[in-house]
Amino acid sequence: MATNFNSKNKQFGQLGEAIAKEHLQKLGYKILDANFRYRRGEVDLICQDGTFMVFVEVKTRYNAAYGYPEQALGRKQFRQIQAVAAHYLQVKRWKGPIRFDVVAVLFYPRQEIRVFKDFFL
Repeated sequence: MATNFNSKNKQFGQLGEAIAKEHLQKLGYKILDANFRYRRGEVDLICQDGTFMVFVEVKTRYNAAYGYPEQALGRKQFRQIQAVAAHYLQVKRWKGPIRFDVVAVLFYPRQEIRVFKDFFL
């Protein structure tokens, strides 16, 4: 039973990431990579927004009964994202400015997509 639940959560998360990706593209972001993994961490989307390299975490929820999607992010997860970002920057030899954004996707009672720039400041 747990496997089925985890599989459905993964599919739900992938749907949220696809919606976020499309939304960011409409906002002018250029998608460079998706689901980039390094060691134990992962960055959902890596984009370019103007002169910024942007590392994007996507959080998806069906509704806000247990809080809004962006409230599910903690310092530990941010440290993992930072580690992945540092590796990516080294591999790509990026010297420009960077930013960490969060895209929150909420489905019910109506679909909401919110972008939080510099979320971890």
